[in-house]
Amino acid sequence: MHELLHWNWRGAMHYNSLLTVLAPLALLWFAYFCYQALRYDRLPVLEVPRFAIVTLGVVAVLFTVVRNTGIAFVI
Repeated sequence: MHELLHWNWRGAMHYNSLLTVLAPLALLWFAYFCYQALRYDRLPVLEVPRFAIVTLGVVAVLFTVVRNTGIAFVI
């Protein structure tokens, strides 16, 4: 997170590329959430399909396994 705050994308990708990729998406969702709350005085309902949640979980687990087994350094 420190590397992202200092705009060092290469260092951030080295430490945790999954967080580096997902952080801008989370920031966009947060901005949308705040806009809806301030502009229309209502909180948006986030309807995420079950498939998306399962896929994100599988990607996170596979990323963790590949990163910690050393396969990532070969690829």
